[in-house]
Amino acid sequence: MPNLGAVRLSAEETVRLMHGQAVMLDNEPPVGRVRLYDEAGQFLGIGESLDGAVKPRRLWVRGRSE
Repeated sequence: MPNLGAVRLSAEETVRLMHGQAVMLDNEPPVGRVRLYDEAGQFLGIGESLDGAVKPRRLWVRGRSE
């Protein structure tokens, strides 16, 4: 996975993404599969980037205590 580009999302973008929605980003993310992180740097999963938008592909489920 280290060869995939990384995308850090704002709190609002993270909520949308975790609900399965695509997120439009102001800065152009790398095209193709990317690693997704929240504002705190916590890994969220893998997404697909195209034309400035990132779609979730495989998200990691967080435990209830987190």
